[in-house]
Amino acid sequence: MPGLNTLLIIIAIIILVIIFFTMFPFGLWIEAMASGVHIGLFSMFGMRLRRINPAKIVRPLIKARKAKVHAIMQSFNRQGVVFSSACRELNVDVLRKEW
Repeated sequence: MPGLNTLLIIIAIIILVIIFFTMFPFGLWIEAMASGVHIGLFSMFGMRLRRINPAKIVRPLIKARKAKVHAIMQSFNRQGVVFSSACRELNVDVLRKEW
């Protein structure tokens, strides 16, 4: 039954591709790269694993970049489910590049 094995392999590949594209937010990553916010795809994948919505962190960074904000003040405001002072990407990656 070589036809059945081939069909099972194709179905398994399709399922893996669907899982891959749901876990890696390619659209948001492309949007961030196009606007000049350099955040890694695996950083966004890590946010997904920690059950943090990457869009709630990345989209404000994109808006800040488009508004040409030169400095972001660290505070205890909530960004999604994480306080901005606890967000490593915001505090280290973005602020070091800005200063």
